[in-house]
Amino acid sequence: MHYRQGFFALMTCMATLASSNSAVAQGVKPIDPSRFYKGVWLEVARRPMWITDGCVVGTTQYTRGAQPNEVRVRDACRKAGPSGAETVLEGVAEILDPGVNRKLEVQYNPLLRVRYDIVDYAKDYSWFIGISSTLDNLFIYTRRPPTKDRLRALVNRARGLGYDTSTLEFPWGPAN
Repeated sequence: MHYRQGFFALMTCMATLASSNSAVAQGVKPIDPSRFYKGVWLEVARRPMWITDGCVVGTTQYTRGAQPNEVRVRDACRKAGPSGAETVLEGVAEILDPGVNRKLEVQYNPLLRVRYDIVDYAKDYSWFIGISSTLDNLFIYTRRPPTKDRLRALVNRARGLGYDTSTLEFPWGPAN
C-alpha cells in the first residue's frame, strides 16, 4: 500500500515539474501566429535531405500572407560555407489547423508542396521543433544561434519526444 502512495506522489511531483518547464508540451497549447509566423528562424539542426546538401547557415523567414491563414515562407541557406552563394526557396503556406496553428502546408512551386507540424516550442517563441507530415524530416529552429549546451538540450528534447536524432546535422555548428 505504501508503494502505491509513493508511486502516486512521485507521479504528481513529476507532473508538477513538467508543467513548470519553459516549453509547451506536444499538442497542449495553440501557437500565436502573429508571434510565431513572423521574422527569421535559424535552422540549427535537421535530418539530411537532398535539397539541403551542402547548405549551411539555413534560415526560414515567415511573413503574414494576404489571407488570415496564409503565411509567406522564404527558406535560404549558403552553399559551400557561411560566405557562399545564397540559395533561396520561396513559397506560400496555409495554416491547416486555424486556432491551433501548428500545421503548415507550403506550396514552394507547382511540383513541391510540403506539410510541416510544430511538435514543441518555447513559450517565449525562442525555439521550436518541427517535423514533416511523413515523419521522415526533423528540424530544430531557434531565433538566435544557440550555445552548444542549448543545442544539445534541444536535441535531447526532440529525442525525449520520441524522434530519432542520430542522423541530425547542424548547419550552424555541432551540438558537441
